[in-house]
Amino acid sequence: AAFSGAGAGAAARAQAQALRALGCRHVLITGGHDDDGHDGGHGGGAAGEVRNRWFGPGAAPAADPPDPSDPSDPSDPQAPRVWRWPRLAGGFHGSGCTLAAAIAGQLALGAPVGRALDAAQRYCHAALRDAYAIAPGQRIPQRPAHPATD
Repeated sequence: AAFSGAGAGAAARAQAQALRALGCRHVLITGGHDDDGHDGGHGGGAAGEVRNRWFGPGAAPAADPPDPSDPSDPSDPQAPRVWRWPRLAGGFHGSGCTLAAAIAGQLALGAPVGRALDAAQRYCHAALRDAYAIAPGQRIPQRPAHPATD
């Protein structure tokens, strides 16, 4: 489903509620895909902005600014946490895999879900920002490995 305009937050909430009803405790709805060069695709944010929304226990938006595309009460404990990222130009191959692997890695290290989502999104945004091309078309995320520590 594509989420755009004033109802994007409400549409994301409905999708998250459906997934949570099937047993998913935590749902991250990402806003990266866009067909028109603005945020008219999934994100529902201002032009040049991507919004990712986390629904689940602990996701309440502590200090996040209100999401105008979501008509729900921001004090609602079921309200999502919203991350806003600058939209990067171009297309990418492997952005979803990069984000999923980064989240899994953070969770495997024992990070709480909120911290894992935050760190993984920062990592993914940097990997996309520094992406490289091997041929014309989509760029490949630059996935730096973190050195092992003793």
